[in-house]
Amino acid sequence: MKTRIFLLTGLLVFAGFAFGQKETRQQKAAALEAKVKKAVESKHYQLEVDKANPMHGQMIVLTSEYTLRMSNDSAYSYLPYYGIAYSAPMNGEGGIKFSEPTSDLKVLFKEGKGYTVSFTVKGTDDTYRFFVDIWINGTASINVTSNNKQSINFSGNLTLPDK
Repeated sequence: MKTRIFLLTGLLVFAGFAFGQKETRQQKAAALEAKVKKAVESKHYQLEVDKANPMHGQMIVLTSEYTLRMSNDSAYSYLPYYGIAYSAPMNGEGGIKFSEPTSDLKVLFKEGKGYTVSFTVKGTDDTYRFFVDIWINGTASINVTSNNKQSINFSGNLTLPDK
């Protein structure tokens, strides 16, 4: 009899714990979604990339800090480039690096999935077209096409404040 009471009590405690955990996971997911939504809709956010996937070749795990930051209608890019460039930049700098205003900025929300952000930037040596997907869990992918280079994809995360 004691064994049955002990097992029944244990099951009730475990069931309460399991349902409590599910609720907190949902609450955490909702809080994260709200942070992502606030960051993207305020047009002030930063994406940190950790992988590059050139058009030809294998995925490259990045060990340095590379970012794409959006602030209102301007983009600040510090991204590497791996692939074929059809013309070399005159300043001798490699990568996709600029601090310029954007044009054709579009932000679309897909219910339950996240955001798609697209914009064009005219840099000193090239014109870049960005397609950024930011999911509600904070992960992101960036596709960059340009006039003088093959396209390249990046993946990473949205930098969110702890608040």
